[in-house]
Amino acid sequence: MTAQKDKEGPYIKIKGSIQQENLTILNIYAPNIGRLRFIKQVLLDLQEDLDNHTVIVCLLYTSDA
Repeated sequence: MTAQKDKEGPYIKIKGSIQQENLTILNIYAPNIGRLRFIKQVLLDLQEDLDNHTVIVCLLYTSDA
C-alpha cells in the first residue's frame, strides 16, 4: 500500500490491493467557494491515476453564516 499527499494539501491518494484487486482511494478536501471547479481540476490533474477501481471521497466545507 502506498500513500501520496499533495504538497498543498487538497487530496490524499492511497493505492493498495484488497483480495488481489488493485484499489485507489482518493480523498479530496474541497473548499466552500469554487468547489466544483476545484474538484474538477484535481480529477483532471490525477486523471492518469484514476480507473474503475477508484473510490473518490470528498470532504466539503460548509459554513453556518
